[in-house]
Amino acid sequence: MAKTIIPCCFFPTTVVIIDDDEVFLENLKQALCAKGIIVQAFIEPKAALAFINAQRALDLDEIYNHQVYSSDKNSVYETKIDLSMILQQALNKQRSEKLSVVVTDYHMPPINGLQVCQGINSPTIKKILLTAVAGDDTAVAAFNDGLIDKFISKGEKHLSVKLATIIKELQFTLFAEQSFSAYRFYESVIERNPFLYQKAFLDWFKQHMTENNINEFYLVTDFGMIDFLMLSQSGNTKQWHWLSIRDDENLESLYDIADDHGAPDKVLSQLKAKKVIPVIMQDTDRNCPPNKWESIFYPAEHVKFDEANVYYAFVRDIEVPAIPIARTK
Repeated sequence: MAKTIIPCCFFPTTVVIIDDDEVFLENLKQALCAKGIIVQAFIEPKAALAFINAQRALDLDEIYNHQVYSSDKNSVYETKIDLSMILQQALNKQRSEKLSVVVTDYHMPPINGLQVCQGINSPTIKKILLTAVAGDDTAVAAFNDGLIDKFISKGEKHLSVKLATIIKELQFTLFAEQSFSAYRFYESVIERNPFLYQKAFLDWFKQHMTENNINEFYLVTDFGMIDFLMLSQSGNTKQWHWLSIRDDENLESLYDIADDHGAPDKVLSQLKAKKVIPVIMQDTDRNCPPNKWESIFYPAEHVKFDEANVYYAFVRDIEVPAIPIARTK
């Protein structure tokens, strides 16, 4: 299940590549960097191993271990996440220094690739072995024993393309695995939103990332509903976006809130039709009374996964200062 959950966050991390063939190593590094992967390359395996073990492993608890009540007495919401901490993480230039994947050649002096993998202290770092031939018995045995996560032949056609795909899949899996620990800080998020671990929803989420060039995202709100702060980057141009995800129960709850607070028929009819979502991106939105929700309505797109109806609003190109900053009690 850990491999199918939507990660509570995802951001660029570093990949270490080890190969004693300097020309091959440099060509592979350049090819992967061109695909947006951050690479540290090493010719000498012992030096690489020392570097790996000197780094701090990825730990999502560092990001999601502070719950802050940021609700206002005039707000109809109650949020339990320190959004300022999330924003600090998103703007932290050192976040990409965390190691996620090691790619190592097998045949290297003075220690081989499997010895490198055995010497890695962190149990969370994903490991890929480069082999001389496809179906290498040694690599198959190492995979079956859990020492490595993937292996691929160096003679594979379009090696860099296939390797980049494997690396990105393993990075996503790493964040997903660690998200179960981070999700414990929220009250029944998974139970309230079971679609989060459905494969169809996961595939849709990944496709949404690809179509919108999203390479970074953070779960930023929790009042029984799901929102993500997202970042896309093309060259040196960065754009921030907001994704609100709701299901039938969420939208029905919002309708009930609006109805209880005397919202006009125009607001209620739009909520009942499930064609809009009130999107909360800043303090003024959070304190917006239901009778004025039209000012924070965004069109809702509908997708269906198994038995779950899911609705989402994707707000493009928002200003970073508009991201809400939580206030401690």
